[in-house]
Amino acid sequence: MKFFVERDALLRAMDHARRIVESRHTIPILGNVALLVGSAGLVIRATDLDLQVETTCPADVVTAGAATVAVGTLFDLLKRLPSGCSVTLEQEAAGRVVVRSGRSRVGLPTLPFSDFPELRLAGDAHEFALPGKELSRMLGAVNFAISTEETRIYLNGIYLQAMHPEDGAAVLRAVASDGHRLAMIDMPAPEGCAGMPSLILPRKAQHEFAKLADAVGDGPVSLSVHASGVRASALGTVLTTKIIDATFPDYQRLIPVGNDRHLTVTSDHLRGALDRALIVIAERGNAVKLSIEAEQVTVTVDGSGGEVREEIDAELDGSPIDVGFNAKYGRAIIDALESDTLRIDLGDPGSPMIWRRGGNDGPLCLLMPMRV
Repeated sequence: MKFFVERDALLRAMDHARRIVESRHTIPILGNVALLVGSAGLVIRATDLDLQVETTCPADVVTAGAATVAVGTLFDLLKRLPSGCSVTLEQEAAGRVVVRSGRSRVGLPTLPFSDFPELRLAGDAHEFALPGKELSRMLGAVNFAISTEETRIYLNGIYLQAMHPEDGAAVLRAVASDGHRLAMIDMPAPEGCAGMPSLILPRKAQHEFAKLADAVGDGPVSLSVHASGVRASALGTVLTTKIIDATFPDYQRLIPVGNDRHLTVTSDHLRGALDRALIVIAERGNAVKLSIEAEQVTVTVDGSGGEVREEIDAELDGSPIDVGFNAKYGRAIIDALESDTLRIDLGDPGSPMIWRRGGNDGPLCLLMPMRV
């Protein structure tokens, strides 16, 4: 194996690969990146056994072949080479890859390429494409609600579901929840996704999918959904992930239908009030109280870390009510909704609150109440 490559192009590809490789692993080969050199140029592959990336990098191939080297070592070496320089990688003997640039020569140990795992997806596929900005918007609207509790694996990702409501057009739905809050967004179903199996996209995988989608922008991201996993392709990069083997909860029964109080408030005003409240909240749970009246909301915190009382303008359609909730969770929902105004639908003080944009469009967020 021997090839010439531009340092900057290889560094960008290696940066993507190193994000996939876990810093701690018990299988030595998983700390390596595979370099596959052939007629297509250079393909770089990295995996943690659940998520795999393959990135194509332009290269001048002298001799085809394959080898694996430690991803961190090669990445750090490339960072310390001058920007814009040319790099030669050559497998001179079994067990060593030599990296040359200018008058520098570095030999790196290898592990057998035959030991490097490849993540394959079996079964029939549902194939469709989404604009990168739409995929990014869909994932970004709900990913803040993903649970980080490893004991609740069924909540450790984003639930994707193709559905056709009786009262509307077919949609592709994304849902995430950590048990305290829930976020959901629908987008028009792309051609080809009808009938695809519902799945839970793992937290790490959705992060990489979103980064790829951001890089694509208005261009398409090709998606291939299998019973065992999902593949996303764009810009010479292919991401392949297993899905979480668990059943997502019946989220639809959690969404209340009788919340007959409707609060409209300016996002920046409520965001600022919650930010100031969080400065003095010392108790676990970040509880804040909202006293909601016809034309104003009073935000109150009274605890060992201090007290806050702030009034902000608002409009309430319905009778006055006092509610409590986690201020950090509310703050995250405001950011996710990305709207100048908010509409919050409330039932009684013990009912979940529905948060939407002021225009009643876009994502739907659910926030569980707290006793204050």
